[in-house]
Amino acid sequence: IDKNPIVTNKQLKILKWVSNYYMTSFTKTVNQLIPNFLLNKKILDNYKPKIKNFIKLNRSKKKDLKNIKFKKQIEIINEINKINNKTKNYDINIKELINNNLSKTSINTLIKKEYLVKYQKNVSRLLNKKIVKESNILNKEEKLLFQKLYEKYQKNNKILFTGVSFLERQKIYIELIQKEISRKNRVLYILPDIFFKKKLIQKFENIFGNKLTILKPYHSNNYKIENYISILNNNFSIIIGGKNSIFYPIKNLSLIIIDNEENFLLKESRKDLKYNAKDISLVFSKIYNNKIVLGSSNPSLETYYNSKQKIFSLVSKTNSNQIKNNNQLTIINTLEKKIKNKMNGSFSNLLIRNINRSLKKNKQVVIYNHNKNELEKHKDELKEIIKNVKIDIITNDINQNILNKKINDINENKINIILINQLIKSILPIENIETIGILNAEKMISFPNFRSMEKTFQTINLIINEGSNELKLYIQTLDPNSKIFIFLKKNQSRLFYENELFERKKFNYPPYTRLIKIKFKSFNKNQAKNDANKFYNKINELIDKRNILGPNTKKHENVYLFLKIGKNKYDINRIKKNIIKVLNKLKIKSIISLDVDPIN
Repeated sequence: IDKNPIVTNKQLKILKWVSNYYMTSFTKTVNQLIPNFLLNKKILDNYKPKIKNFIKLNRSKKKDLKNIKFKKQIEIINEINKINNKTKNYDINIKELINNNLSKTSINTLIKKEYLVKYQKNVSRLLNKKIVKESNILNKEEKLLFQKLYEKYQKNNKILFTGVSFLERQKIYIELIQKEISRKNRVLYILPDIFFKKKLIQKFENIFGNKLTILKPYHSNNYKIENYISILNNNFSIIIGGKNSIFYPIKNLSLIIIDNEENFLLKESRKDLKYNAKDISLVFSKIYNNKIVLGSSNPSLETYYNSKQKIFSLVSKTNSNQIKNNNQLTIINTLEKKIKNKMNGSFSNLLIRNINRSLKKNKQVVIYNHNKNELEKHKDELKEIIKNVKIDIITNDINQNILNKKINDINENKINIILINQLIKSILPIENIETIGILNAEKMISFPNFRSMEKTFQTINLIINEGSNELKLYIQTLDPNSKIFIFLKKNQSRLFYENELFERKKFNYPPYTRLIKIKFKSFNKNQAKNDANKFYNKINELIDKRNILGPNTKKHENVYLFLKIGKNKYDINRIKKNIIKVLNKLKIKSIISLDVDPIN
């Protein structure tokens, strides 16, 4: 048993809410959301503090220092005195002296002769950041925008901040964070795609220094344990992390910022408990009365709807629909180009010309295709069309270390053409990208998902908003007259959202309802199909048939069924109880997976 609690009452309260809302047992919820290193005795038992070797002058031999004759030894004594006088730091790390080209042998000789005292000391793993002091200077327009946001921030707990680019939002956040920490409050900044935000994190470290800590999944267990305990002990004012950081023991938390709030990475989709960090943050805000700011160039439809309902206070630049010039965007009719023989494989001649133009200027090119399976084909085609260029593929399922290396190569301009699928939101903004081509855009909007229009609009509009003024975007499609491309070409974001809300309401989809997705999985032929049909027949007696989608029984091993439910608490709780009741009664053999508020 720990001497002091390592999980706070606030954490437990949120975990209980999560367990209830997402229909997962409390045990499973704790096992998934409390960091693994706290639940694993072996990891905790193997924890070792970081120890470094230090030296200091032996004051009892201070008078004898004049007897030292050797030049290298005198240099060491002089350097130690210099550090003592300049920094008032009397604990001097041996390794740092050696790194300053001072003789290791001479240091050991001075220790042996007792001119120096060698000793060991526990040091923090968390405070060794290389910091270059940086200031956050707002221009006149940004100052006015911050004032506008801060006025609403003082009156309302929930803010939607949109209509400005990612980099502009960061500058505003920094001002807001500085206000909060000056009052001894703490701030959590959730970045869904933290892996790709190295420049942003470096900027925050330069400004906030050791007031800031970062929660990175690839840190060592020893680092994670020390970081967790430090947060528990109120040692940091600002915590930056991914979606799971909402479950850390942050006391005096006054503000949660979530940027790119529409990003699907905020939703856990791979593990048993499929929570959404944004929704939990909103519940957290409601329970503990802290502020929450959601930032986005392209808010999710639900968040936009909530701002219309005055649940969120909207802060946006004036004339936000005119951030970029429409000339950045060109729609290419691929059917027409094929008929006129103006296609080269998957690429129109117009797109190829602009790719070549950018490469000659040593600018980078991004080719986006939602279908990962076609990227290798595009790579082979481009190798035939354009010689002597470095082409690489980035997909959302590659190893994290490989991904980090590729991102670094992109930032250092070592890759000329980047072929990518879903991760395009995360790699932007990259200053050197001049041409972006989106292939088979019609497949993005015809994907069998009620969110496909929204996701397509967000992806394309983000490229327009986050790219440089020189960026040119080429959309190749068989359906150039689709409404979505007209909205994009005319920069009519508001009209797109209103049109999409009209469609959602007509077909009774979120934000006007909630969804529960039930997956039946079995490796036995027809088992999942039979179990899903049995469940459908029973739940059909308890729910209006019009609010049941599926089951889709085309695949035998994975069968899905969706339930639409009302927005009020009574409807939600009633349906959840009925689902559990039916599943228990039927004794289903398939593996069941429940997803409340699915994104797909």
